[in-house]
Amino acid sequence: MEIKFQDLAHDDEDLVIEFLVELYPMVSEAVLRKRFSTISSAGWHCTVVLVDGVPTALGGYWIQTRFWCGRYMYLDHFVTHKSRRSLGVGRALLDHLLQRARDENCETACFDSFIANERGQKFGHRAGFENVGLHFVLDLTKPTASPLASNKTKPVAPLWAGNRTS
Repeated sequence: MEIKFQDLAHDDEDLVIEFLVELYPMVSEAVLRKRFSTISSAGWHCTVVLVDGVPTALGGYWIQTRFWCGRYMYLDHFVTHKSRRSLGVGRALLDHLLQRARDENCETACFDSFIANERGQKFGHRAGFENVGLHFVLDLTKPTASPLASNKTKPVAPLWAGNRTS
């Protein structure tokens, strides 16, 4: 099994979308393409893993600086095609991107995993990532009273569940 890494560019939209459709089946392809256009021109980078020449896994990342952790690599949109999981390809991609983070003088690497994505969480733990906080999300497209106006907790459908169109 020959593994190669290839950095993708804006021209590689179709390949990126192929992976994102698998990762976010609840988001339409048209919306993913619109978001790709915005994200790819805002400093987001993307690497694909080719296994024997076949695109098999994808990992996106941002390099930024935050007060609490300094310069860091934020990994996102990390996916291996379902038919190619458990072959070590995701780990190879992660190792490749973590080395890139070190080469870019990052002090920290982090990624988010949806609460329902137990497989992603296990992957992160096996790779040495630690849970250090919670990622809170508020859907600003829905009219709502101030979230602080009430002490009652209201269940909210997660944004990734397909309830957004933009």
